[in-house]
Amino acid sequence: MEIENYISFGTELFSFNNDVINDNFSFINNLTYVEGKHTITAGVAYEVQKFGNSFTRMGTSYYRYASVEDFLTTGTPNEVSANHVGLTYPYEGQETYSRVNFGLASLYAQDKYSVNNRLSLTFGVRFELPVYLNDLTANPSINNLDLLNPEGDVVNYDSGNWPNSRLMVSPRLGFNYDVKGDRSFILRGGTGVFTVEYLLYG
Repeated sequence: MEIENYISFGTELFSFNNDVINDNFSFINNLTYVEGKHTITAGVAYEVQKFGNSFTRMGTSYYRYASVEDFLTTGTPNEVSANHVGLTYPYEGQETYSRVNFGLASLYAQDKYSVNNRLSLTFGVRFELPVYLNDLTANPSINNLDLLNPEGDVVNYDSGNWPNSRLMVSPRLGFNYDVKGDRSFILRGGTGVFTVEYLLYG
């Protein structure tokens, strides 16, 4: 029976320059006006997310030898193996971080109407607009792929462009009911149209 020996030493391949930056900023201003049974609240908000991911697999490089003897005597990696040398580095003039800077501007208003001492109804609407704050670096390997849309037609994806920024409208309504009148049992509920902006990052 042939026994193969395997030795590995040095820095492992996955932690070098592995880091995440996630800075979030929120700016909110609300105004409330009370008129009889109506409590009207309106406001604006602007949220900013600055995200950076650094993952440089094989950033410290590696060399693979056929045997300890080759390492000690020749110093030449095993060229028979297709993976005898590995090294990862960023494009010229680029840092190791892939960055996404994303903003969300919002305008909203709601009316809380007190029907009586036990029941209140809330009506509101929120308008949101995504804002893309940085340019993307296109990946030619992705751009050259022929993809299929739901109709089966071939389409090409431009990885250097953000999706179109569209205004998202989210109406909603809710209620708050004090069942026994002593706030020991409160029933709450609501419904609405809620939109979520997803960022696929990889």
